[in-house]
Amino acid sequence: MDQANSSNDQMFQGNWKCAGCGATITELPFEPDGQRKLYCKDCYRSQRQNSRGDGGRQRQMFQGNWKCVDCGAEITELPFEPREGQEIRCRECYRKNR
Repeated sequence: MDQANSSNDQMFQGNWKCAGCGATITELPFEPDGQRKLYCKDCYRSQRQNSRGDGGRQRQMFQGNWKCVDCGAEITELPFEPREGQEIRCRECYRKNR
């Protein structure tokens, strides 16, 4: 893989595939180490937005009837599916016990 300098930024030339959409990537601002996935500009932006929570993707919520182990408040929706016997706390108690 050849290195190329454009302006003062070092760019690396190669022939890689985007892990998101499969597009060919021919230039990167870093030398890939083979350990992490590579993304084209569009997929990279999308990945960053989703990880920040502002990408419009809704988190899966689980409906049920649970009680907070600390204050006894009713809980009807959780962002995870609780396991059998798992202690569940309401948002306020969870924040206090973090």
